[in-house]
Amino acid sequence: MSSRDEFVRKLKNQIDALNEEVDELEAAAGETSGELRVELDKQRARVEEQREQFYARLQALKDAGDDNWERVKKEAEHTLKALHNSVNYFKSHFR
Repeated sequence: MSSRDEFVRKLKNQIDALNEEVDELEAAAGETSGELRVELDKQRARVEEQREQFYARLQALKDAGDDNWERVKKEAEHTLKALHNSVNYFKSHFR
């Protein structure tokens, strides 16, 4: 397996773990109401937007040529980090 394939697999594993975490948070958010519910809905929408951006970057990474691989790789890493931060912020509402 090439290092590219390994990198893509690593990112895919990370997003899968984040998706499981988000699913658990969404289940917990379903039990809230009022202002907290409004804030959680905003956070959930932000997480979903960033998740979609990440999947677009992941596809771009798979399609990237040698000339732009490093740039696309950094963009994918940055997008995943932003998503991870958003999930952590979403999670912070439950502490």
